[in-house]
Amino acid sequence: MNKIGAEKTISVYWFAILIIVAGAVIYMVVSVYGKPYDVRGAESEILASNIADCISEGGYLQEKILGDASFRENFLQRCSLNLETPDFAGTKGEYYTEVNFYEFETGTKLDFDIVQGNFNLKSSCGLPGLTQPVCSQKSFYVIDKEQKKYRVDIMSIVNKVDKNA
Repeated sequence: MNKIGAEKTISVYWFAILIIVAGAVIYMVVSVYGKPYDVRGAESEILASNIADCISEGGYLQEKILGDASFRENFLQRCSLNLETPDFAGTKGEYYTEVNFYEFETGTKLDFDIVQGNFNLKSSCGLPGLTQPVCSQKSFYVIDKEQKKYRVDIMSIVNKVDKNA
């Protein structure tokens, strides 16, 4: 009563299952590691949101921001931002931020703007292609302690093409 044929049939099915599992593992590895993820858009949005949180709290403009030259000069330290990257140590070549303030009623731009980072990235903003910097624009309204209304426009740009695109 030796049934050798049944064992051969089971080994064929076992071999087919091994091939299917190996194929699935190879497919998952290629799909995850095959192409880098481009997170520059999310990074640009997060940078703009962090700047907005630094400037306003609960819809009110933080005290001693408008007209304060020390805030403009120490903007990165006051907002706990670091625009340096390990690949470009000592420079601010991969990021650009710009903050503009406008009066709400008249729409006139105030003579107080904050600019940090690589200014050359601004000219590439909005150009098509995967090797161009990613730009984000954010606008919101704030009120100061004297109930004056302002519109704040934030532009944040992230380059990092070599790592992401």
